[in-house]
Amino acid sequence: MERAEVLLQRFLLVSHAPTLDGAGFSRRARTFRLDPTEAILIYGHLPPEASYFGLQSYLFTREGEYQTDNVTYETFVSLGREELFFHEIPGNPDRIGSFDSLSDATNNAVIERQSGSSWDQLRYFIITPDRFMDTQVRQVLKKLSVEQQDVFSEAIPSNMRFGLGAAADEFVTAIRYARPADGGEEDTASWEWRTDPDLRVLRIRDTRPNRPFQPYPAWEADSPEPRGGVDEWYLQDAQGELANAVSVAWDQPCADGDCVASGRAKPFLNIQGYPFNVVGPLCEDIGMDCLGDTLDTVYQMRPGLYFDHGEVYAVIGTLGTATGNATYVSLGVNNLELRLGALNVDGSELVGSAEAYGGEESEKLYVHYFTRDCTGLEDLTLGECTSVPDSEFVVPDGVDAALVERDYMAAGTQRGAESTLLLPSLTLTLTRPSD
Repeated sequence: MERAEVLLQRFLLVSHAPTLDGAGFSRRARTFRLDPTEAILIYGHLPPEASYFGLQSYLFTREGEYQTDNVTYETFVSLGREELFFHEIPGNPDRIGSFDSLSDATNNAVIERQSGSSWDQLRYFIITPDRFMDTQVRQVLKKLSVEQQDVFSEAIPSNMRFGLGAAADEFVTAIRYARPADGGEEDTASWEWRTDPDLRVLRIRDTRPNRPFQPYPAWEADSPEPRGGVDEWYLQDAQGELANAVSVAWDQPCADGDCVASGRAKPFLNIQGYPFNVVGPLCEDIGMDCLGDTLDTVYQMRPGLYFDHGEVYAVIGTLGTATGNATYVSLGVNNLELRLGALNVDGSELVGSAEAYGGEESEKLYVHYFTRDCTGLEDLTLGECTSVPDSEFVVPDGVDAALVERDYMAAGTQRGAESTLLLPSLTLTLTRPSD
């Protein structure tokens, strides 16, 4: 590793080489700007086996204003959520927050398909807006006996504002690493990698002032890789019957015995689809903050929930690992005020949770409960309950929350499923029984 770094710096024009911290960002600067003839090279050993590894760059902040004359902004206004997705940078009102994806992620499936393996392997990632620089870096790596199949390029699209001055776009590159096979506890190999990733960063600049810039195409609405997946809508009746069974088990039946038709069971929102459009190029087009989007997953959200008066929320949904639409599933609670993922339920904990209610296709469905305190509800929730503490960095009283479901990596693909194929989960609001 050290020899490779010395040789790379000998060949390359301008470079520095900080390591990455546990969040996947440079210790020297978490955000960066790019001259049009620059490249960033991240290289090193990938982590131990897990459910997911992905590297992806984002537009993080931009000088200018967000647009309000569009259906996406109007939709979030109607929900009272426009400030979550449209906002200026605190302390710098001349810039807006973006966090919008700039490409399809380079994930473990992409790496394995190209190079034959991914986990614990030495791999190289070139991030650049310039085709010429990509070629040059690859030629240097080839001279160092690096196999081209082990090199991956991320193109920064030409519709970004390049440069090093105050008016240029700011970028960030993030690494996601989830559900390590060794469990991730302290002193495991994955824990050691997360706390001190074996990765290096080189920043490379062409010092020739007149060398022409060779840009990549723009990142537009039709740029992301098409997604596949399994149509889940055949489970709609079974999901509705499960919601009805939950309401009866709580002795709080829905009107006419139909929780969906009565409006008691409310669907999650597909925030990647119209009119929400939380997809990088669609966000960038209107100055919207995509909140670190990736098309390696399907996002569903149920906002506007409070935990102040003993509310109990039953979530009834399809289990993507059983339908073929996910390698793993995450069901969590977000603090909307802080834009913070506060709690998470791993999809493995949802397996089998619907079977006690009977009904068809129960192995492909799940039921999970969220409330301020699950104590005393064990019989009604069948132990499938998560307590949501009243604390500053979870969900304090008076702060609204969102339930968020993420289905990562459709089976046999290198992306998440097409979001419209997933049956939206339902939230059934229940009343905690009195003592």
